[in-house]
Amino acid sequence: MPRKKTQSRKRVSRKKASSGRSSRRSPYPRGICFMVMPYGEKSTGAKKPSKVHFDLLWDRALRPVIEELGYEAVRADQDLGPVIIQDMLERLVAADLVIADVTIPNANVFYEIGVRHAAQQYGCLLVGADWAKVPFDLEQIRRVPYPLGSQRVTAAGAKKIREALHGAIDKADRSKSPVHKLVPGYPDIDPERLGTFRDMVRELHQTQDRLADVREMTGKQRAVNLAELVAEYQKAPSRWPSVGLELLQMVRDHADGGDGKDGWQQTLDFIDELSDDLRDHEFVLEQEQLAWSKLGKHRRAIQSLNRLVREHGPTPERDGLLGGRYKALWRESGTSRHLDQAIDHYRAGMQRDLNSYYCSSNLPRLLRFRDAEGDRERAASVAHVVAEACEAAESNGRGDEWLYPTLLGAAFDAGNVYRAQCLLDRIRAADSKVRAKWKLSSTEEDLKTSLQFVRSTRDRKALDAVRKELRKLAT
Repeated sequence: MPRKKTQSRKRVSRKKASSGRSSRRSPYPRGICFMVMPYGEKSTGAKKPSKVHFDLLWDRALRPVIEELGYEAVRADQDLGPVIIQDMLERLVAADLVIADVTIPNANVFYEIGVRHAAQQYGCLLVGADWAKVPFDLEQIRRVPYPLGSQRVTAAGAKKIREALHGAIDKADRSKSPVHKLVPGYPDIDPERLGTFRDMVRELHQTQDRLADVREMTGKQRAVNLAELVAEYQKAPSRWPSVGLELLQMVRDHADGGDGKDGWQQTLDFIDELSDDLRDHEFVLEQEQLAWSKLGKHRRAIQSLNRLVREHGPTPERDGLLGGRYKALWRESGTSRHLDQAIDHYRAGMQRDLNSYYCSSNLPRLLRFRDAEGDRERAASVAHVVAEACEAAESNGRGDEWLYPTLLGAAFDAGNVYRAQCLLDRIRAADSKVRAKWKLSSTEEDLKTSLQFVRSTRDRKALDAVRKELRKLAT
């Protein structure tokens, strides 16, 4: 039976006051809010919750808070006519506010965000569960997190979600679309700007080629050329944010302290010189706290990372960074509380994304060292998760610079000498991203912990020889 189509509303032209609110009188004084989100029950790819019932999320949390704030709430799959794409586009263009839920990757949601950003200057708000991991492009746009800890949204859970979103939705019609904000004159783009854009693309390609060349250099030659690139960038920063982020990673991985400063201090100095927009980038904030921790300021790093989680939501990367900072405190002090905190954060990061082997790879040896009731069994179970995550990453071409060091740690955990020797050879032959000294030193420190649990004296000696070879690569 065809759906009954609601009576069309004649859209009244909005004159924005400074508050951005509509002045028309109706049962919904602020007009229509079009909600873009998945519907039905969908898998999350995370362990907890493994699924989300989006219809319950809508009925119990999202629609009530939208209506409470004076909007008429309409959902994307609701009441569409036979020409679905036309109806959807009309609502994206005409709605007074569009809210898009990016809790899970959804192609339709991403497309509809793009349409709204291009169509209207104001009134598009991104929301999502606090554990959501969004694509890089959307990470650049403000997203409001809300707590979502269970598959089926309970009354108590719905109340917390409404409280988290209330203020953000109330102010959402004042936020400007990044398309209109960052592209001057859009949609009427000056042809001269198109020529400028082509020049920018050529500049980007030239810079990327230089970065690639420097990354493959070694020793003093790389240090000198990297210093030249940094000086040029600080004198005339690239218009492409990716250049600043790539340079930051190169300074982090390859600055050698040749000017009398520690390489991590050079990393902090480089961050201090970045533009305000890049300075506040979440990746930059994470690397800043990693640098402070490497300089011994673990508690400062923990406080700043916790603030980052509160403001931008938790991710496996942030849980892993927190776990690493507590692990460093435990190694320095031997305090069991710090060991527990490291384990808790690594476990939380693993549960957010089982494919994120950064967190899970640290757990087996820490659980074995703590050796509380059930820890040995948990360590064995997590080791299987690590192996599956690494295998999936390698077979799908998603492995990063930590893949081989992670597999090497797993080989040590399993006492597998032959596998460890093969992985050492892979690391030797890998590119400079894998062989950054601080990464190898960090891995070597973890291997020392794993060696304590290898029972065979012969295997332990053979693995220790592998560890010492890795340490040579890191010097």
